[in-house]
Amino acid sequence: MSPSFSPSQSISEVSLRKDARNLHELQDKRRKKAGAHEISREEQQKGETSPIPPFPQPFYRQPDLNKEADGKIRIFTDETFRTPILYRSRRFQSDLTEVQKCGMKEVRDLIRQVKITIS
Repeated sequence: MSPSFSPSQSISEVSLRKDARNLHELQDKRRKKAGAHEISREEQQKGETSPIPPFPQPFYRQPDLNKEADGKIRIFTDETFRTPILYRSRRFQSDLTEVQKCGMKEVRDLIRQVKITIS
């Protein structure tokens, strides 16, 4: 049986930054999809098509706001970050035994040394 709640690692700023980066990428994809849908609708009305110039990533301009895509992503982001931010500052009393803690540390060390992989 596993313990009811035992975080194996603390929630750090790095993990929150990774989550934020992934959510920004998701938001960009949703905006592009919504923008492409709007462009295709406008092209059907015009009857003309003009290619979108490709720009390198450093010169990427964030797409214009899209109420539908941005509203949903904001709700999702708020819910995604609510739990980690709530538990980040709390210290929990672990219900793992000392032997279990040593075992977890050994497993983490083996993963860092690439002796084992978790799939």
